[in-house]
Amino acid sequence: MQQKQPVLAAVLGTAALFVAAGPPLLAHDFWIEPGSFRPELGRPLGLELRVGDRFPGEIVRRDPTFVKTFVVRAGSDVKALPALPGRTAPAAAFRPTEPGRTTVAFESAPRFLELEPTRFRSYLQEEGLTDVLAQRRENGETQEPGREHYARCAKVLLDVGESETGEREPPEQGPWKYEPPIGLTLELELLSDPNADGPLEVRLLDRGEPARGVLVTCVRCGEAPAGHAPSESTSQEPSP
Repeated sequence: MQQKQPVLAAVLGTAALFVAAGPPLLAHDFWIEPGSFRPELGRPLGLELRVGDRFPGEIVRRDPTFVKTFVVRAGSDVKALPALPGRTAPAAAFRPTEPGRTTVAFESAPRFLELEPTRFRSYLQEEGLTDVLAQRRENGETQEPGREHYARCAKVLLDVGESETGEREPPEQGPWKYEPPIGLTLELELLSDPNADGPLEVRLLDRGEPARGVLVTCVRCGEAPAGHAPSESTSQEPSP
């Protein structure tokens, strides 16, 4: 059974949890796409990096100069995800070794982007960055190119189950346990059980500290953004 997976995005000026600043230039989302969100224990799982204006996006081929952090965490065990020999896509693969929740995290190396004024204005309007638009007007910079130093950060949660044939139920989950952040520059910290009914609560961290006044958007695959909320923490009621 195919499950729609909610994706949370946060835009922070020059860095973003899912942000596109590169080909295609005006595609603002970046995420990790696993071969399955409910992989089987011990079965190889491919991980693609994708960018696009919502979903399904386009595959981003692995570039060693682009990767700062690419890790998988199961329990307290954190391992680096190396490139596949002789391949640039998928970006990585691994075999889940523990049932239950597994987290994959990625952070790119910083890069620089310059957009001509009209495109940069459209980008800011689409992302709801009205404070940046206002600042550019106040400084008389509306006709100047937009320049950003940016990085891309992304996380994906996986529910690893025992190996079975055919369709299977989601893995058994014990009482929800808080897991500390992995340590990305910009990271959504999970504050409630993502498998429970009701709102999902997260907190946006900027270098390990709660970020304030930052635009946070919740997007469900195949749908328009479900809503915007300011950080420091936010709860989003999933769409039916």
